[in-house]
Amino acid sequence: MDVRVEVAFVTFLAPFETLPAAVRDVFVDPAFAFFFAVAFLRLVPFLAAVMAAGQ
Repeated sequence: MDVRVEVAFVTFLAPFETLPAAVRDVFVDPAFAFFFAVAFLRLVPFLAAVMAAGQ
């Protein structure tokens, strides 16, 4: 992932860190979970290609 995108994402989420914990649990945590799930799913085909190339 492009570092600038990651920095922008973290900068965007920074204000949410000051929200009450209950609000953060409901809104921000699922957003993080979704973000990491998407990032992981984008890595899977790449890893599969690397493993196939290594055999």
